[in-house]
Amino acid sequence: EIQAAYFGDTFMIWRADDKSSDWKMKLDGNGPWVIVDVVGQMKPLDVKDGDAQFQIGMSPVYVLNRENYEKLTR
Repeated sequence: EIQAAYFGDTFMIWRADDKSSDWKMKLDGNGPWVIVDVVGQMKPLDVKDGDAQFQIGMSPVYVLNRENYEKLTR
């Protein structure tokens, strides 16, 4: 029930059911990292030793590094 894909360096993920859960993933590359919801709300994403954990639900979220986020939102 989890849908996920990479679009370039941006990772998008959501659940295809009405549940929410924690998602863990390894992030390679330079941070700092951010998580962005579908309405554009951005939050810093805590990453420890390359590992990130965040909540997913029916609404997609996007994970990308802050530099790419700033380029996309200029």
